[in-house]
Amino acid sequence: MTYALEEREQYKEALARIDMDNEYYPQMLMKYTSDDQNAMAVTQANVTNVTDAYWGLWLTGQSNIEDDWDSYVEEVNAAGLQDILAIRQASYDPTRRTVLSNSSIN
Repeated sequence: MTYALEEREQYKEALARIDMDNEYYPQMLMKYTSDDQNAMAVTQANVTNVTDAYWGLWLTGQSNIEDDWDSYVEEVNAAGLQDILAIRQASYDPTRRTVLSNSSIN
C-alpha cells in the first residue's frame, strides 16, 4: 500500500494543473462490466458502419452533408449511439468523482 501512495505522489502536481471541469476525460480509468463491454463492442460496430458509409459519401462529394445530416443523426441513433453514450456516462460519473476526490488529497 505504501508503494501505491508513493506512486500516486508523483502525479499530484500534474493533476493539480488540470481543469477537471473542462479538460479531462478519464477513459483509461473507466471501468465497464463484461455485459457493457460486449454491448458497446457490438453497438459500436453498428454505429461505425453508419458513420463510415456517410463519411465516404461526403468525402468523395457523392452526397451533401447538409442534405444528409438529419437522416445521418437518425441512423446513428437507431444503430445505438445513445446506448453507448449511456454506458459511458454511467462509467464516467463515478470515475470522475474518484479522480476529483483523489486529486485534492494532500
